[in-house]
Amino acid sequence: MTISNSVASSGIGDGQEVPRQAVILAAGRGSRLAPYTDRVPTALISIGGKPMVAHTIATLRRHGIERFLVCRGWQGEVFDEYLDLLGSGVQLVDCPDFASTGMLESLRMALSYVSPGPLLVCYGDIICRPSVVRQLLDAEGKLSVVLNAAAPGRLSKGFADVEVVTTCGTGKHRLVRRIGKCRRVSEAESAGEFAGLLKLSSAGHELMLETLRRLFREDSSSTGQTSSFSVPWWLEPVKQASLCDLLQLMADEGTNIVPAIVFGGWHEMNTPQDLTRAWNDTAMFLSEEDTRAQVR
Repeated sequence: MTISNSVASSGIGDGQEVPRQAVILAAGRGSRLAPYTDRVPTALISIGGKPMVAHTIATLRRHGIERFLVCRGWQGEVFDEYLDLLGSGVQLVDCPDFASTGMLESLRMALSYVSPGPLLVCYGDIICRPSVVRQLLDAEGKLSVVLNAAAPGRLSKGFADVEVVTTCGTGKHRLVRRIGKCRRVSEAESAGEFAGLLKLSSAGHELMLETLRRLFREDSSSTGQTSSFSVPWWLEPVKQASLCDLLQLMADEGTNIVPAIVFGGWHEMNTPQDLTRAWNDTAMFLSEEDTRAQVR
């Protein structure tokens, strides 16, 4: 399949690249969701009558995504049973070391199958309304992330376990300053929670690959010598690092990360309480026609 970088006719600003491919990070154990994850991965838990990841793929398809690389690990073979339901363009990426590695290693494995060009990356344990993805696609810059100002994660797992985001600047000049857990950020300083959705332009995609090559010591010179790049202490061990750790490093090195700010319309499944909230959010699963009918 050819990956097109053309500009969409609606919803995207002039000159912005439209991603046609997405990586979905769904390899983790999801231990806090037991017993729901005893036999299936988190991404395949049923919400609103179909697997969580099926909602994500359907939402992304509405915005032009054609190719989906789904990282699988825990109970990964179960994904084979759902391929027909998930539809065309879905490719499974095996992450056999998921139990001893972090999300960054899963992303690195998936990126080896990704075509050059713009890209979306999303967590496999989230669902969101199409408007959330639209806001992300509308955001400018090499790297953009969805920031949920409602920060619902503090209700189910506590603020200390939230991938918190702080920002600096205002308006179109607002940028991400801190992102992730253990960033020495108070609740008063927090602008919200990282929603597990990231957009990369072509340049942003290449910049991330270059940063990963340095992190994993893959950037050898023509003489076979590696660079003198020193991994920050808080990123060690790299094999267990998170996506937010990578984003924090890139921000520290001067990469502008633009927040697409939403307030709700999004659920992350970490605990049974999160599942209950998602199951009860019937508005999440309304069609566009049903939504219009409710406001007439």
